[in-house]
Amino acid sequence: MSDREFRKADRAVTRAAAQIERAVATMLSTTDRLEAVAIDYVVEKLISELVTRNPKAIDFLNTRNIASGFRGEGSVRLMNAIMDWRDRPADR
Repeated sequence: MSDREFRKADRAVTRAAAQIERAVATMLSTTDRLEAVAIDYVVEKLISELVTRNPKAIDFLNTRNIASGFRGEGSVRLMNAIMDWRDRPADR
């Protein structure tokens, strides 16, 4: 793949991430104030919902050869990152 294609792919990912960020910000700003529910719960629920609705995304990660060469490591890394985020609220 050429540098130009990498730049094109990077721009596409950046646009998708920005759309997701705007959608989450809108969701949080339009949700009535939650007295008993933490924002962390809402975000974790969103991640869970996305994984439930898109099981093939995790399956895809499981079939990819990551740099280390282990199949399935992509989903392990993703889940570890999500769990790290969940377990370290003070870092946010």
